[in-house]
Amino acid sequence: MSTTKEKIEIMQHYRHGGKIEISKGDGDWYDVPTPCWDWSRSYYRKKLKVVEMTMQEVSEMAGHTVKIVEEKQ
Repeated sequence: MSTTKEKIEIMQHYRHGGKIEISKGDGDWYDVPTPCWDWSRSYYRKKLKVVEMTMQEVSEMAGHTVKIVEEKQ
């Protein structure tokens, strides 16, 4: 179950136009266009964004230098 602070953050995200997902606790998440906010029966979260990045971009975000070498067979 989410804390009150987490619930508020999720609802504010939705209020500001963000997408929400719902789960019944079985590990599956579904888009919910209009949440009913039944926190006693459902779990809610901000919809995750899928972002494609190169290893170099990940390295730069983490503040590390990564040397990529080819694996020898």
